[in-house]
Amino acid sequence: MAVALYACEKNTYQVIDTKEFNGPFLRGYNFAASGPTVNVYVNDVKVTAIGSTTGKEATAGIAAYGVFPTTNSYVNLTSKGSVTIKSVVPSTATTNAGVVTSTVTGDLQEGKYYSFFTAGVYNSTSKTTDAVILEDKIPALDTAAAYIRFVNLVPNQPNGYDLVITNRATLQAINISSTILFKAATDFVKVPAGIYDLRATTVNNGVQTFINRTELTVSKSYVYSLITKGTGAASPNNYTIDMTRNR
Repeated sequence: MAVALYACEKNTYQVIDTKEFNGPFLRGYNFAASGPTVNVYVNDVKVTAIGSTTGKEATAGIAAYGVFPTTNSYVNLTSKGSVTIKSVVPSTATTNAGVVTSTVTGDLQEGKYYSFFTAGVYNSTSKTTDAVILEDKIPALDTAAAYIRFVNLVPNQPNGYDLVITNRATLQAINISSTILFKAATDFVKVPAGIYDLRATTVNNGVQTFINRTELTVSKSYVYSLITKGTGAASPNNYTIDMTRNR
């Protein structure tokens, strides 16, 4: 909320301007495997806020596999159009203070929703990660069903992943996506509410690799992102499917 006060003369009125910002909306995901805690900056303005009682920047930012904001909401940005988004280690961190771990540019439009992801595997030598900005094309509220999209952040499977979810009660299988490559996502897909088992599948040199998750509750009226992530090691046991709510 922008507030402007005008009270220069006696008997003048106090005017409060309640105009809201109408910029883009952004969430930050720190999903780079083995990466440090970071904050997110848009055009060099910090847009994540971790509380501090010392008057200095908190040593903690968004922790590994953390999301900001965490309340299924977004930060309303004042910058729009062509922007630069960075992940930065807190200035008070004991290791690599102030280091920029990733930088991406994107065209963020007023009134639209976006997610910024650190992705891949943190390189401890260069102190960098991959990153991507994805538009969140959130559908209209549907009180009879849910919506799901699939985001792939596993870096070392060149053929990407398919995602199928199966309703445990009806055994209905829903193909959320065909091949989704690294740092890409599907649109949101309408699904019935229920409890689902998930299987993401990739094929590399004729060998299938699976990432499984069981008994995931999907509730009507909600919008979710299902996100594959992992350490980058060869074993599929190091991969998981994360779920966050976009609404």
